[in-house]
Amino acid sequence: MHNVIKVAIADNHAEYCEALSCFLADSGFTIVLSAAAGPGLLQLLDPLRPPDLLIIGCSTMYPESIALIRELKSRFPSTKVLANVVFTHYLPEAWLNETCIDGWIVKTMVEPAAIIKAIRKACGL
Repeated sequence: MHNVIKVAIADNHAEYCEALSCFLADSGFTIVLSAAAGPGLLQLLDPLRPPDLLIIGCSTMYPESIALIRELKSRFPSTKVLANVVFTHYLPEAWLNETCIDGWIVKTMVEPAAIIKAIRKACGL
C-alpha cells in the first residue's frame, strides 16, 4: 500500500510557498500546512497529527534558524526537516550538524525530479 507523505511548508516568501505547495500537491504529496517560517510556526503544527516532512526556508546567517529547527525536532521527533536555502555555499558542515536537518534543497532548484528525490531521501524512501 502506498502511503502519501504529509508535507508542511514554511517560508517567508508567500509566492514561493504557494508555488511549491501546488507543485508538491500535483506530484502526489499531501500539503497539511503552508505558513511563514518563524516562532509562530510551532503553534500551527498539530501535535496529534504531525507532518511527515517539514520544508522550511531558513538561513545559515541567522542563529534563530538553528533554534527554531532544534525546537521543531524536539517537539516533533518523527517529522523530517528539509532546509530550503538560497545558496549552498553558505551550508557549513557545522550548521548542518547543529540543526539536525534531514536534508536540504535550494530555492532556485528548477528540476522537479531533484526536489522529489531530496524529499524521498529525507523521508528515508
